[in-house]
Amino acid sequence: MPEPQDRSDAGPQREPDAVARRIIEAAGDIFLSYGFDAASTEAIAANAGVPHGSLEERFASKAELFKAAAIGLIEQRVVSVEAWARDGEMPCGDACECLHAIALAVLQVMMTPDVMALDRIVTAKAPRFPEFARAIQEFCDNRLLPLVENCLREGVRRGELAVPDLRFAAEHFLSAVVCAPLHRAVLGLDRGESSQTKRENLRRSLDLFLSGCERRPA
Repeated sequence: MPEPQDRSDAGPQREPDAVARRIIEAAGDIFLSYGFDAASTEAIAANAGVPHGSLEERFASKAELFKAAAIGLIEQRVVSVEAWARDGEMPCGDACECLHAIALAVLQVMMTPDVMALDRIVTAKAPRFPEFARAIQEFCDNRLLPLVENCLREGVRRGELAVPDLRFAAEHFLSAVVCAPLHRAVLGLDRGESSQTKRENLRRSLDLFLSGCERRPA
């Protein structure tokens, strides 16, 4: 299978069929085990239990398949965070309590060995395939930012916060409170599991963020 020209942006994306979903799941395992370059589409097809031709019919390139596998892997984690928020498991207290719960939930599901391994592959291949990083960033923005925006919006409605630009504030929250510790773990500068020090640092980061959002007396 030819590797470059990723044609995934050429038109509307179809919902993957059952075979495509098997291929995507199998591809995730192979990419995480061998990396992008060493992973072969033959091994992915074998792992999925499908003919190689079935893979070629559904994915224009290995790059397109990797992007689908990466987003699929992250979606499995994000869905649980969305479910907590939708089912009311997120605390309904003040904005600080809600944002703290969101940060903990996102870090818990993202700082797993497979997601961090995926992040390393994307970072290494971003110069060659910038669409990898762009697609994952857009996916996370579309799924995670609304959770933070809703929390901030409620804080504004209750008079706790003054946030003129909810999207900008949500982006800053994820960048400062979530992405910073996640990137340290991905780089191997910190261990992925939680600790008392990390929980304290998370709370301090959140307090600093909220200090810029609190409503001041007129």
